Amino acid sequence: MAVGSGLAAWHFTHIGSAHAFEIVAAAVLAAVAQVLRVEGATAHSSYEISWVVFGFTFVMYGASATLFVVLVAHLVEWIWHTHQKRWFIFAFNVSSFAIVISAADLARQWVTAVPAAIGWEDVLSLILAAAAFTLLNHLMIGLVLWFARGEPIHQSGVMGRLTLMIDFSTFGLGMAAALTWLVHPLAVVLILAPLYLIYSTLRVPALERQTQIDAKTGLFNARYFNDALEKELARADRHDRPLVVVMADLDLLRNINNTY
Repeated sequence: MAVGSGLAAWHFTHIGSAHAFEIVAAAVLAAVAQVLRVEGATAHSSYEISWVVFGFTFVMYGASATLFVVLVAHLVEWIWHTHQKRWFIFAFNVSSFAIVISAADLARQWVTAVPAAIGWEDVLSLILAAAAFTLLNHLMIGLVLWFARGEPIHQSGVMGRLTLMIDFSTFGLGMAAALTWLVHPLAVVLILAPLYLIYSTLRVPALERQTQIDAKTGLFNARYFNDALEKELARADRHDRPLVVVMADLDLLRNINNTY
C-alpha cells in the first residue's frame, strides 16, 4: 500500500485542468457504474461496467486522470456500501489501482498522446496496456486473498479465464469507445448502445454459481457434487491414481432440520 499511495500522490499532482469537466463527468459515470456492479463467478469476484469508463479515460486523458476517476468511483462505492466494506479495503483498492494504472501506462509508454491518425503501433500498445491492467489487477486481488485468508490464487478464481476475459473486454470496450470518439463523438453510440446487453450478460456467471449452491445453507448442492465427482473420476483415471470419497453421517440431523 505504501508503494501504491506514493504513486497515487504522484499521479494526482500530474492531473491537468484542460479537460477538468470531461474528467469529472467520467468520474460521475464511473461511480454510478461501480455501485451497480454485478456479482462474479466466485464469491470474491465482481464485474463493473465502470471499467469501460476507466478504459475511455485512459486513452483520452491519460493515467493520472484515470486514477482520479477510479478514486471517485471507489469512494462513492465505499460510502454506498459502508456497512459492508472497511476503510482499509477502499485504501487498498486505490493503492492497488495506482500500481496497476502505472504499469498499464508503462506498457503503452511510447504513446504520449493519441494522434489524429492511429497507427498499428498505437493500437498494439493499447492492447498491451489493457492486458497489463487486467492481469495485474487480478493478481493483486489474488495475492491479498492468499495472504489474508490463506486461499491460493488457483482456488480463488480471480485468475480464471472467463473472469479475465470479461474485465479485459470491458476495459478494451472503453478504449475502443475513445478511439471512436476521436473519429466522431456521435459514433460512440454504436459502441455504448450494447452496454445494457453486456451488463445483463455479466449476470450469467453469478446465476450459474447460484445453481450450484443450496439457498438455505450456502453449501454446494448435489448437482455440484455430481459434476465435481465426474471430473475427479476422470482425472484419477487419466493419471492412474486412486480416488477416495469420504462420507459423513451426522446423528440427529433430521431433528436439526425440523427445528431450524
